[in-house]
Amino acid sequence: MARTKKAVKVKLEGDFLEECRDAAWHVGKGWTLNKILEDGAALELERLEAKNKGPFAERQEELTRKPGREHGKHGEKEPRKGITFLLPLPLLERLRNAAAALGIAYTNIVEDGAAKVLDTLRRQHNGGEKFPRREGELPHA
Repeated sequence: MARTKKAVKVKLEGDFLEECRDAAWHVGKGWTLNKILEDGAALELERLEAKNKGPFAERQEELTRKPGREHGKHGEKEPRKGITFLLPLPLLERLRNAAAALGIAYTNIVEDGAAKVLDTLRRQHNGGEKFPRREGELPHA
């Protein structure tokens, strides 16, 4: 059976990662950290592709490591933590093509999109405020 999803590793700021986990914990109803990251990547790709007036051209070669966000750009924050999550193969390919065309790391696209999903969850489920710290670990899904 062919795989439909592939594991992707991104590095996110520790505080942001924990806030996404807290949101998934409190909202429940099928929301997981993976869903926040996947939905965020799809949302941000749609925005970037609309701005580009269509999908980005397929890249001609494999991605090389690109620098992430500038160090210290957002002041003193906790170091980034690696997180592995699953993305559908077509979405991953679009993500890689966009990152190559824009000359950015795909982590930036995932993080920007996840921030928008997180903001929506805050407004819909917590009056626009940060979610309180969760009590325990997230269920696996």
